[in-house]
Amino acid sequence: MTDVVKLDPLLAGNVTFISTICNTAFTGIMGYISDTHPINGGRRLPYMRLSILPMAICLIMFFTVIDASKTVMILYYTFTMTLLMIAHTCYMIPYDALGAELSVNSGERNSIRSYARLFQGFGNLIGVVFIFPITAAMQNQGLSTGHLWQITIAGIAVIGALSQFATCLILSGRERIGNVRYDKRSNIFKEYIETLKLKPMLLLLIISLIISIANVFGNSGIAYFMKYNLGIAENSKALILGIMTVTGIALTPIFAKISRKYDKK
Repeated sequence: MTDVVKLDPLLAGNVTFISTICNTAFTGIMGYISDTHPINGGRRLPYMRLSILPMAICLIMFFTVIDASKTVMILYYTFTMTLLMIAHTCYMIPYDALGAELSVNSGERNSIRSYARLFQGFGNLIGVVFIFPITAAMQNQGLSTGHLWQITIAGIAVIGALSQFATCLILSGRERIGNVRYDKRSNIFKEYIETLKLKPMLLLLIISLIISIANVFGNSGIAYFMKYNLGIAENSKALILGIMTVTGIALTPIFAKISRKYDKK
């Protein structure tokens, strides 16, 4: 939004802020819907499948440069980013809860999350590390910045969609609903208020919020520092991010083994 579309950083920040607030409100609703309204025999996989195509389309739409007035551009990117975040939430909320649907064993669920984190690391290698040299190489071929980003993101959208379809296909038939029954007439707001009265849950939410804020500032700060303070090339950025990502991949099975041997806490 700032380098390609040339939006003012403050306006670009507002686009992200508005989209995030809208998605935050939707996240709680999506969790409730996934829990209480199974469709096509499942509470998780059907919602995941439905979100894959909209997510890929919205990703490509967001990374499309439009020639319009500043107001129209702000509305367009706010709209497409909001839809992208909501589609992503429709996939990730059921996906994060899927471990409990696959196994009742705490150790097995921990192992499942470790594998998920491992493959997430490989996904980051494609989406974060390789994207810099790819865009730099295409730019050397004479492509405009807007076109090369659109081509690259389209490729990532296809890779992401295929991996998500594969996940749903592999896990198809393994989701268990059991004998759990939910009252669809229950009040979503009442349920959340009752949950917030639990002190451990409230503390967990506060800690999660603080960690999320720190994570966003940290990741944004790294990118900003490399570009504006160090002024390093795209390939060097890719190398630094690659080292960070590979380190995370390497540590995942180590921490998984430690948590199994001792305790997750």
